[in-house]
Amino acid sequence: MIYIEITVSMALRDHSVSTTKPAEVHGRAVEGVYYRVSPLETKLCRGDEAIVVGGGNSAGQAAVFLASHAARVHMAVRGDGLADSMSNYLSTALARRPPIVVHAHTEITELEADEHGVARVHSVNRGGGID
Repeated sequence: MIYIEITVSMALRDHSVSTTKPAEVHGRAVEGVYYRVSPLETKLCRGDEAIVVGGGNSAGQAAVFLASHAARVHMAVRGDGLADSMSNYLSTALARRPPIVVHAHTEITELEADEHGVARVHSVNRGGGID
């Protein structure tokens, strides 16, 4: 299962996910899409991939927290990177955590789900590549 953390700041700015509600895929509610990280959500993603959508301080804190539980944490950031939207101490902490991978210029375009939750995440890299 893939765990997705969508930060509130991203959700308020622009819905990059192709559904009207990011927690729904093709009209049905889906497990694995959350708007915050708590100890409960970290247990759900233990050993799995996690995706944090956003590049602000809230997203950075979520990524650091998830990195101690998830196999890998991907951060989908629409901008050039973290320097413009995140405090220096937090971006430095992220750089020291190898399971965190930042994908700059990246937007989530579609979620696919199965009976267990989010199964696949499609994204586009606006900087010229496709993830």
